[in-house]
Amino acid sequence: MPAGPHGGVAPPCLGATQAASSRLALRASRHERDRRLSVNRPWIVPNSLLFKNPLTIRTDLDQRRTTIICGIAYDEDVDEAREIINRAVEDCTSVITGRRPVQIFAQEFADSSINFEITWWTGSKPVDIRRSRDEVVSAVKRALDDAGIEIPFPYRTLTFNSPIPFEPVSKSE
Repeated sequence: MPAGPHGGVAPPCLGATQAASSRLALRASRHERDRRLSVNRPWIVPNSLLFKNPLTIRTDLDQRRTTIICGIAYDEDVDEAREIINRAVEDCTSVITGRRPVQIFAQEFADSSINFEITWWTGSKPVDIRRSRDEVVSAVKRALDDAGIEIPFPYRTLTFNSPIPFEPVSKSE
Protein backbone atom coordinates (compact mmCIF):
# COMPACT_ATOMS: atom_id res chain seq x y z
CA MET A 1 0.00 0.00 0.00
CA PRO A 2 1.35 3.48 -0.82
CA ALA A 3 2.53 5.51 2.15
CA GLY A 4 2.75 8.94 0.58
CA PRO A 5 5.58 11.47 0.80
CA HIS A 6 6.25 11.17 4.54
CA GLY A 7 9.94 11.91 5.00
CA GLY A 8 11.78 10.43 7.91
CA VAL A 9 15.17 9.63 9.33
CA ALA A 10 16.07 5.97 9.52
CA PRO A 11 16.79 4.26 12.84
CA PRO A 12 20.38 4.42 14.11
CA CYS A 13 20.99 0.81 13.13
CA LEU A 14 20.56 1.86 9.48
CA GLY A 15 22.69 4.99 9.74
CA ALA A 16 21.50 8.59 9.66
CA THR A 17 19.73 8.28 6.34
CA GLN A 18 16.87 10.49 5.26
CA ALA A 19 14.20 8.91 3.14
CA ALA A 20 10.61 9.15 2.00
CA SER A 21 8.37 6.14 2.54
CA SER A 22 7.01 5.01 -0.80
CA ARG A 23 5.27 1.75 0.16
CA LEU A 24 4.42 0.09 3.44
CA ALA A 25 3.74 -3.62 3.53
CA LEU A 26 3.15 -6.16 6.27
CA ARG A 27 6.77 -7.32 6.65
CA ALA A 28 8.87 -4.57 5.05
CA SER A 29 8.73 -0.99 3.87
CA ARG A 30 10.13 0.53 0.72
CA HIS A 31 11.88 3.89 1.03
CA GLU A 32 13.34 6.34 -1.46
CA ARG A 33 16.60 7.96 -0.38
CA ASP A 34 17.06 11.70 -0.31
CA ARG A 35 17.41 12.93 -3.90
CA ARG A 36 20.51 14.97 -3.00
CA LEU A 37 22.49 11.82 -2.18
CA SER A 38 24.71 10.30 -4.82
CA VAL A 39 23.09 6.89 -4.30
CA ASN A 40 19.45 7.36 -5.22
CA ARG A 41 17.97 3.91 -5.31
CA PRO A 42 15.10 2.52 -3.25
CA TRP A 43 15.82 0.36 -0.23
CA ILE A 44 13.76 -2.13 1.70
CA VAL A 45 13.66 -2.00 5.49
CA PRO A 46 12.23 -4.83 7.58
CA ASN A 47 9.39 -3.36 9.64
CA SER A 48 10.84 -5.01 12.76
CA LEU A 49 13.68 -2.46 12.61
CA LEU A 50 11.20 0.39 12.38
CA PHE A 51 9.20 -0.91 15.34
CA LYS A 52 12.21 -1.55 17.59
CA ASN A 53 14.19 1.65 16.90
CA PRO A 54 13.40 5.35 17.09
CA LEU A 55 12.28 6.95 13.85
CA THR A 56 12.01 10.69 13.32
CA ILE A 57 9.26 11.77 10.94
CA ARG A 58 10.15 15.28 9.88
CA THR A 59 7.14 15.98 7.68
CA ASP A 60 4.40 14.82 10.06
CA LEU A 61 3.53 18.44 10.83
CA ASP A 62 3.07 21.22 8.27
CA GLN A 63 5.62 23.47 9.97
CA ARG A 64 9.16 22.89 11.15
CA ARG A 65 11.60 25.03 13.08
CA THR A 66 14.82 25.91 11.28
CA THR A 67 18.03 27.39 12.68
CA ILE A 68 21.14 29.07 11.29
CA ILE A 69 24.14 30.66 12.98
CA CYS A 70 25.31 34.15 12.00
CA GLY A 71 28.26 36.03 13.46
CA ILE A 72 28.99 39.74 13.74
CA ALA A 73 32.30 41.46 14.47
CA TYR A 74 33.23 42.14 18.10
CA ASP A 75 33.14 45.92 17.69
CA GLU A 76 29.51 45.92 16.44
CA ASP A 77 26.47 46.71 18.61
CA VAL A 78 24.85 43.37 19.54
CA ASP A 79 21.38 44.80 20.23
CA GLU A 80 21.30 46.78 16.98
CA ALA A 81 22.41 43.72 14.99
CA ARG A 82 19.74 41.58 16.68
CA GLU A 83 17.01 44.06 15.64
CA ILE A 84 18.27 44.27 12.05
CA ILE A 85 18.44 40.48 11.78
CA ASN A 86 14.95 40.14 13.27
CA ARG A 87 13.41 42.56 10.75
CA ALA A 88 15.22 40.85 7.86
CA VAL A 89 14.00 37.38 8.87
CA GLU A 90 10.41 38.47 9.53
CA ASP A 91 10.23 40.08 6.07
CA CYS A 92 11.03 36.77 4.33
CA THR A 93 8.05 35.19 2.59
CA SER A 94 9.05 31.64 3.56
CA VAL A 95 9.11 32.47 7.30
CA ILE A 96 5.91 31.70 9.19
CA THR A 97 5.22 34.48 11.68
CA GLY A 98 2.38 35.13 14.06
CA ARG A 99 2.02 32.91 17.10
CA ARG A 100 5.50 31.43 16.52
CA PRO A 101 7.92 34.37 16.61
CA VAL A 102 11.41 34.51 15.17
CA GLN A 103 13.94 33.87 17.94
CA ILE A 104 17.40 35.43 17.92
CA PHE A 105 19.85 34.80 20.75
CA ALA A 106 23.48 35.78 21.13
CA GLN A 107 24.98 32.32 21.44
CA GLU A 108 28.72 32.51 21.95
CA PHE A 109 31.97 34.42 21.79
CA ALA A 110 33.58 32.71 18.82
CA ASP A 111 37.12 33.13 17.48
CA SER A 112 36.31 36.12 15.25
CA SER A 113 32.68 36.95 15.98
CA ILE A 114 29.79 37.03 18.38
CA ASN A 115 27.49 34.34 17.04
CA PHE A 116 23.71 34.57 16.95
CA GLU A 117 21.41 31.57 16.81
CA ILE A 118 18.54 32.55 14.49
CA THR A 119 15.45 30.30 14.63
CA TRP A 120 12.19 30.54 12.69
CA TRP A 121 9.32 28.36 11.48
CA THR A 122 8.82 27.33 7.86
CA GLY A 123 7.25 24.48 5.86
CA SER A 124 8.31 20.95 6.79
CA LYS A 125 9.22 19.57 3.37
CA PRO A 126 12.98 19.40 2.72
CA VAL A 127 12.66 21.77 -0.25
CA ASP A 128 10.75 24.27 1.95
CA ILE A 129 13.58 24.25 4.46
CA ARG A 130 16.29 24.69 1.81
CA ARG A 131 14.38 27.53 0.14
CA SER A 132 13.74 29.22 3.46
CA ARG A 133 17.38 28.96 4.56
CA ASP A 134 18.46 30.43 1.23
CA GLU A 135 16.03 33.34 1.55
CA VAL A 136 16.89 34.03 5.20
CA VAL A 137 20.68 33.89 4.71
CA SER A 138 20.42 36.26 1.74
CA ALA A 139 18.12 38.65 3.61
CA VAL A 140 20.29 38.72 6.75
CA LYS A 141 23.47 39.28 4.73
CA ARG A 142 21.85 42.09 2.74
CA ALA A 143 20.41 43.75 5.86
CA LEU A 144 23.69 43.63 7.78
CA ASP A 145 25.60 44.95 4.74
CA ASP A 146 23.10 47.80 4.31
CA ALA A 147 23.48 48.71 8.01
CA GLY A 148 27.28 48.62 7.78
CA ILE A 149 27.54 45.73 10.25
CA GLU A 150 30.48 43.45 9.56
CA ILE A 151 30.14 39.68 9.23
CA PRO A 152 33.77 38.78 9.86
CA PHE A 153 35.82 36.01 8.40
CA PRO A 154 38.27 34.22 10.74
CA TYR A 155 41.20 36.44 11.72
CA ARG A 156 44.51 34.82 12.54
CA THR A 157 47.36 36.58 14.31
CA LEU A 158 50.74 34.90 14.12
CA THR A 159 53.30 35.56 16.85
CA PHE A 160 56.86 34.36 16.88
CA ASN A 161 59.29 33.96 19.78
CA SER A 162 62.08 35.78 17.96
CA PRO A 163 62.18 38.29 15.10
CA ILE A 164 61.97 36.79 11.63
CA PRO A 165 64.76 37.99 9.33
CA PHE A 166 63.35 39.89 6.39
CA GLU A 167 65.23 41.03 3.32
CA PRO A 168 63.29 43.02 0.74
CA VAL A 169 63.62 41.76 -2.83
CA SER A 170 64.40 44.40 -5.42
CA LYS A 171 62.23 44.64 -8.53
CA SER A 172 65.20 44.05 -10.79
CA GLU A 173 65.74 40.50 -9.56
